[in-house]
Amino acid sequence: MLLVDFISYHPYEYEPDQVRNELRWYHNTIEVPWIVGETAIPADNDSVPYAEQRAFAEKTLLQSRACGAIGYSWWQYQDVKWGRFHADYMGVLNRDSVTRTASGALVNGTVKPVAEAVRSSTHGPIQGECVCLPNYLNYSNWAGQQDHRTIDRYGRQADRRRDDRRVD
Repeated sequence: MLLVDFISYHPYEYEPDQVRNELRWYHNTIEVPWIVGETAIPADNDSVPYAEQRAFAEKTLLQSRACGAIGYSWWQYQDVKWGRFHADYMGVLNRDSVTRTASGALVNGTVKPVAEAVRSSTHGPIQGECVCLPNYLNYSNWAGQQDHRTIDRYGRQADRRRDDRRVD
């Protein structure tokens, strides 16, 4: 076991509500301070609306604060052209047009609505529950034989005190 001052996680959304579920797991499991070192979902305002990207940021910012994160970083600053949709459209800035900053500098790209979610988020812990979502243990909501996939849970599970319970 490594002794560290904090842990930086990079949770990404490959299953519904995966990131918020992982934040809940960090809250319940990790004993040192932790941050969301990077997270995002892509949005091009065509196949994925900008509103969906903003909603993801709002939900994960709220959940990270409620679950005790000491930091949160959005990946990435600007959309890129790396050739894969998932990576290309995660930016806070798209690649369209030009934006003038408050200081008068010109920046290539236009600010996406997700920027407002990050900008308007307050810092520090909040009053609220670190939500346990219905799909916490089953991201894909598999129901046994669905699509010939099964999930079996059996055995014993032990907590930090070595108290165990049967899982069937």
